[in-house]
Amino acid sequence: MKRMFIGVKDGSAGEIKKRVQKLDNVTGVSVSDIGVNIEYDGSYAHIAQQVSSWQEVDSVQLGAEKPLSVSTQYEPLDSYLWHYRKAGLDKKSAESLVTRGVVAHNPVKIAVIDSGYRPSHPDAPSSVVAQSLVSGETAEDTGTDHSHGTHVLHSMGSPLNTSGVSGILSNFGVNAEFYIYKMFPSESGSQGSWLSALLDCISKGVDVVNMSFGYESYKEISQGGSLAPTSTVSANSINSNVILNSEVIAYKNVFDNAKTNGVIPVIASGNSYVVGSISGSNPRGPGGVDASGYFVPPQDTVATPAILSQICPGVVSVGSANYNGNKAFFSQKGKGLRIAAYSGDSLTNPENTGFPNISLAGSTTNSINSYVFMQGTSMATPIMAAIIGVILATGVAGTNVSVSSSDVDKILTKLYRGVSPNVLPDSTSNLGHGIFHSDWLL
Repeated sequence: MKRMFIGVKDGSAGEIKKRVQKLDNVTGVSVSDIGVNIEYDGSYAHIAQQVSSWQEVDSVQLGAEKPLSVSTQYEPLDSYLWHYRKAGLDKKSAESLVTRGVVAHNPVKIAVIDSGYRPSHPDAPSSVVAQSLVSGETAEDTGTDHSHGTHVLHSMGSPLNTSGVSGILSNFGVNAEFYIYKMFPSESGSQGSWLSALLDCISKGVDVVNMSFGYESYKEISQGGSLAPTSTVSANSINSNVILNSEVIAYKNVFDNAKTNGVIPVIASGNSYVVGSISGSNPRGPGGVDASGYFVPPQDTVATPAILSQICPGVVSVGSANYNGNKAFFSQKGKGLRIAAYSGDSLTNPENTGFPNISLAGSTTNSINSYVFMQGTSMATPIMAAIIGVILATGVAGTNVSVSSSDVDKILTKLYRGVSPNVLPDSTSNLGHGIFHSDWLL
């Protein structure tokens, strides 16, 4: 039986219950002090769209109001966070690590460059500084379908407030301040600049920057650049003696500046993995030069800007792993992929939840606050960004601040289980240094 919870304004739960009982596919309704629990068959989206138009409704979320099992979860929807449990990032695992000395005591600053966020969402973090890079739009995430930026933010920072899901930083008790940069427009406006956002993060002393986006690398780096088959970047080490074009040099300069100032960009590896060569606007396969003169990287290549991790040791490129511990079918891999996180793919059977084996977090459905399952390396990236926040907050890497290149080296060496960020993973690895587990914090 599927469950849904409707948050309502004071005194209106009884009236909402009457209306809900008249809806198709509703099989049960109960009222609490703060809303209405629904049991239903059929489509969540169909029912959510109807009730979200009612003025008395504040929010709509998957699952029941109360935890399904208080012994294993602390927020109403935590039972669906299989990927936290697999990696030891759920609240119960975090509490166990506290008893073993992994205790948060340092505040952290984390930025999200994305589509903005929903300040009205019941699971929105309380400490947020937001700005829009899109002309004519505020920093609010007002997407009419699902809100990418809100989902990313909530994976890290959803508070423990008996609503929705828990965020990884909250599970570990991290005092986090979030800096939101709206780069992607909600409507048809022009996209903002992630480079300007990253430079602003450096000026503000941000510790970690989540960048859940990417572009086809062949459009960014021309033949003879760092991705060419004759490149001097070896499979297992960083070699600065590579010939780069001007665009790559501009990116590299900003990333190097970030590392010098202790800022760690965490970037999605991309979702365009395909088997073999395809034609048209996204040629792949063995690599080469297309008809327009662009260098087409080989199949095993991560997206831009994550691909700069090949030559910038302070950049963390993140891939996705499914429930079985394999590379998610869409996740780009190859030289420069640093690490992976459980975030799932829709082709893998779920963990007895009845929902897809992908990532659940707060979002927006038809401009109403909701909780949505999403898949992609975009969902793996904030998990890794949050983990870096935990490493810094707890001091387990031997540093209580991240203000220099040496601090970044310590933090990332801890993240990579003792391997220096100056050493690339085996280029044939599907998952970089592996799928992170919280045991690596010890």
